[in-house]
Amino acid sequence: MVKRVKLSILLLGMLAMILLNGCEKNKPGKPKQPAGPADASTAIPLGKTAVEYKNQADDYFTSGQYDLALQFYSKAIEVDPKMAVAYDDRGVVYAKTGDLDKAIADWGQSLAIDSKNSYALFNRGLAFYRKKDYDRTIGDMNKVIEFGNDLSQAYNTRALAYAGKGQMDLAIIDFTKAIELNSKYSQAYYGRGLAYKVKGDKKNSEKDYKKAVELNPAYSSKPYP
Repeated sequence: MVKRVKLSILLLGMLAMILLNGCEKNKPGKPKQPAGPADASTAIPLGKTAVEYKNQADDYFTSGQYDLALQFYSKAIEVDPKMAVAYDDRGVVYAKTGDLDKAIADWGQSLAIDSKNSYALFNRGLAFYRKKDYDRTIGDMNKVIEFGNDLSQAYNTRALAYAGKGQMDLAIIDFTKAIELNSKYSQAYYGRGLAYKVKGDKKNSEKDYKKAVELNPAYSSKPYP
């Protein structure tokens, strides 16, 4: 029993590690080169549209100038308080800089504008996971799955939350669903293998670990406890 409890504690730590950069947004095209060091004192020009402010914020985000990105996303919201995408993207910056509470608040504002915004639901669910609020993670992922978007990632994230709650059977079901939707989902294989490990299923645990390493050799440096 003591061994099983210790293994569960190790599992939770390792599951948290495999949720890699979940709150980063994806942007089309090649990343832009940094435009120089951030200058939080940069004056915000007046008279522009919300879209123009948001586009400038996107440029600052891409170049890693997060203070300026926050300023310009905030200006876009000031000009157009119903601009859901500005809340979405400002939330990403807050999450990127470690302010999960503000990120969650922004995604909540976005969802108040569009309750079926799967982007905001998914990112908020990831933020709840990082705060170990597993029930709210599950709630947000349920809605993402209901709306039919980002399904493999949603099942994988919900599986991580179930594992966090110690519900390994439900976690294995969701990891399996994620793998059915994406047969090359190394994170899901790795997570399912850990869940099998906790349940004492050595055969399936080793099988999933080998598959995870086959798909992503980086996992070879993260052996199971």
